[in-house]
Amino acid sequence: MRIVGVTGDVDTHADTHVAAAIDHNGGLLGVESFPADQPGYENLLGWLVGFGEVEQIGVEGTGSWGVWLSRFLTDHDVMVVEVDRPYRQKTTQAGEVGSDRCGSGGSSGVVGGGFGNPEGSERFRRTDAGSNGD
Repeated sequence: MRIVGVTGDVDTHADTHVAAAIDHNGGLLGVESFPADQPGYENLLGWLVGFGEVEQIGVEGTGSWGVWLSRFLTDHDVMVVEVDRPYRQKTTQAGEVGSDRCGSGGSSGVVGGGFGNPEGSERFRRTDAGSNGD
């Protein structure tokens, strides 16, 4: 069964990116890790599309670890939503890792957050996951 309105949430790291697929009601469809390279980006997008029509993908760190993934996605006409994580250092020090956070903090920013468009691109938005109490 294909789902209408799939949202992706990606927690980015130097070597791997952890992605979550979320349905239109905010339900978690799955979590998967992908290498942070061109074949990994292709597999990540293919994995998300396998659930249904992808409306947008929230990417943490679009200016750092997520920059190449963000460019890949926008080049493939996918709406990219930048998800800020102002608390990342605090949660990382507490022992949280990508798969624990992915689909919880970032997705709430993507699914229910307020959006802006500072880059001026129709395929790029910015939101703050912390704005929803995360």
